[in-house]
Amino acid sequence: MLQCKNLHSLMGNRIAQDKRAAYDRYGPDNGNRPGPSGYGGGGGGMHPDDIFEQMFGFGGGFSFDMGGGGPGGGRGGRQAPRQSKDTEIEYDLTLEEAFVGKKVKLAMERDRTCGQCHGCKKCKGSKITKQKTKLELFIEPGSLDGERIVLTGEGDELPNTPPGDVILRLRVHSHHAFHTGPSGSRDLYYTANITLSESLLGFQRILFYHLDGRGIKVDCPAGERIIKHGDTFFLKGEGMPKNASTHSRAGDLYVKFNVEMPDLQWVRKQQSQLGGSETINVTLPPKKVDQAILEDRITVVKLKECPTGKTFYDEKEARSRPSKGGRAYYDSDDEYGDSQGPSAQCAQQ
Repeated sequence: MLQCKNLHSLMGNRIAQDKRAAYDRYGPDNGNRPGPSGYGGGGGGMHPDDIFEQMFGFGGGFSFDMGGGGPGGGRGGRQAPRQSKDTEIEYDLTLEEAFVGKKVKLAMERDRTCGQCHGCKKCKGSKITKQKTKLELFIEPGSLDGERIVLTGEGDELPNTPPGDVILRLRVHSHHAFHTGPSGSRDLYYTANITLSESLLGFQRILFYHLDGRGIKVDCPAGERIIKHGDTFFLKGEGMPKNASTHSRAGDLYVKFNVEMPDLQWVRKQQSQLGGSETINVTLPPKKVDQAILEDRITVVKLKECPTGKTFYDEKEARSRPSKGGRAYYDSDDEYGDSQGPSAQCAQQ
């Protein structure tokens, strides 16, 4: 391996040869002639990095202090980048996972500066090696589609430059029963089915199971209201949970009611029981039976009138979520074994 002393000697000889060639071509005024290289003033002069690159096949990252360097230590005083390029990853979540939060183990491959040889055999002169790593983070409850989680300094690294960040952009998938509102909204929307008896005479039963598994028991006593088909009410604070990272309050849950009307077969059955009489004294279809669930998993709520200007957000108008390209990744609990390295610092935006 060449020592710096030998390198300086070789470069000095090359510079002397270039000066001699410039003198023969341009004469003694060459020293006052502005040179294209900006080094030594001569038209045939070369920057030490150019000489180093011609002699050894690579350069740029290897700098020499020859007395004429700029403030950045590089050719012409160019400043090195303050940080390497960030890596963006699109991460898929179910709506349930976004609601309750999720612990993530992320296995990926990144570029890192070769710490052993600084540019010789192992990295073939590139000074960059591929490094497998495993990052751990926790996606907080109440995370929304499009939000970003920044893992500081966990991205690719260039020589003499701080490593970039890994940025996870969350992509929350649609749900078969619940759906979210416009971008940035923390409200949720749900359509519930009730019988005609329940719409007229009220009910008290578990109307649905929430995204965290709780049974939501609605208390709507008889005589309090009549629920018509398409009516919308809201449950305060039952939307997406508050999120500590974004300092966001909990959203609300809007429930639209679908009143199940008796069908023609039910009407004919009533007629047959009365001997075909056109006058029918009917008994309404019964209310739905309440579901069995542990008491500590039940939340009892009251229906509230929607605030002025708030309506049910139509699922068909929900924005589409096209897939975007990104760095490949995968979840892994055992690909690299249990994580023993330092946990990643993360901030959710």
